[in-house]
Amino acid sequence: DDDSFRVNRDFASKLKRVKIPLVALRDVQAAASSSSSSSSRGGAASSSATTTAARGPSSGAPGSDGTEADALSSFLFGGDAVLGGGAGGFGGGPLGPSGLPRAVEEDRRHLVEANVVRIMKTRKTLRHNDLVAEVTRQLAHRFYPQPQFIKKCIESLLDREYIERDANDARAYKYLA
Repeated sequence: DDDSFRVNRDFASKLKRVKIPLVALRDVQAAASSSSSSSSRGGAASSSATTTAARGPSSGAPGSDGTEADALSSFLFGGDAVLGGGAGGFGGGPLGPSGLPRAVEEDRRHLVEANVVRIMKTRKTLRHNDLVAEVTRQLAHRFYPQPQFIKKCIESLLDREYIERDANDARAYKYLA
């Protein structure tokens, strides 16, 4: 009964997790439409009217007609900025051919190449389909790389002589130390 509890404010741990709530699209639309309606009318609108005005005549499903993405991007970035097709337009910078920011594509390319080298270093020789399957399996917790993207990364590693094609089997690769 004489136990006491005190908070140690000096305690620091690398394992401490901080949850940061994500901004709900609905809240962003409500805020965007209330700021635009209050500035145009000079007063505040009710929350139900605000939500209805933000959704418009559409069903309100995310990405149904692009208006929700436009509302979100204009609220976050100001002006008439448009997100990259809803495929992860956040991240800044110009968009690459896959619709992702170039920085994200480059980071993913480095991840795939490092994974290929790591796999080939341990296995020494591996067939193409097995390598693609293993890379996909290992990177599934981060993102799902497309087989074409993995193939491009493998070709890049072939050009830079990290790996080579097997002389006996054109569909197999050998790791070069």
